[in-house]
Amino acid sequence: MKQNIYASIGAAIRARRDAVGLTQAQVAEKAGLSRTTLTNIERGGQALLVHQLLDLARVLRVSPGSLLPSTTLAAIAQEGEPVPDTIKALLDRLKEPSAQRRRR
Repeated sequence: MKQNIYASIGAAIRARRDAVGLTQAQVAEKAGLSRTTLTNIERGGQALLVHQLLDLARVLRVSPGSLLPSTTLAAIAQEGEPVPDTIKALLDRLKEPSAQRRRR
């Protein structure tokens, strides 16, 4: 299940990168990653940290939540673990437009 989440996030990053016409090298540099790291993330072969997701969203000019699969909470819950309120709050916050997050 975890691998599917990373593959979905990677596919969303690649789709957005293609949509804005940036190369992997350009996005990686602006996000503080190596091109190889971005390649691995886009292929779903590498987990990414929250700050990396935020940096990539900033570079790609989208909300971090738009890069997350819509079934993230359901996928976590299906693994048999309850979703902690702190995780729910973080995911909800990531789905907010960036302007709303800055006002807090």
